Amino acid sequence: MIRKINTKLLKNTISKMCIEANTVLRKDIEKALRCALEKETKKNAKDILKILLENANIAKNEKIAICQDTGIVVCAIRMGQDVKIIGWDLNKAI
Repeated sequence: MIRKINTKLLKNTISKMCIEANTVLRKDIEKALRCALEKETKKNAKDILKILLENANIAKNEKIAICQDTGIVVCAIRMGQDVKIIGWDLNKAI
C-alpha cells in the first residue's frame, strides 16, 4: 500500500517544529538552569541565570526567538519505497 504525504502538511509541520525549537527552551535545559541558579553563590552569576530563565519565558509566551543566533535547520529525510509525495517539489516544501 502506498502512503501519500502532502507537501503542504510537511511544510506546516516543519515550520511549527522550527518555531518551537527557536522559542521554547527544552525542559532538561531549563531544569539545568534552575539547578544552577539554586546552587550558585555569586550574585552576578545568579542574576545572569535569572535573566536567561526570564528570557526563555518571554520567548515562549511571546513566540519570539530565545536567541538571535539559533543556528540553521538541517532536515534529514528517510522515506520508504511505498511513500509518494503529493504537491510541490519536496525540497521547496522543506
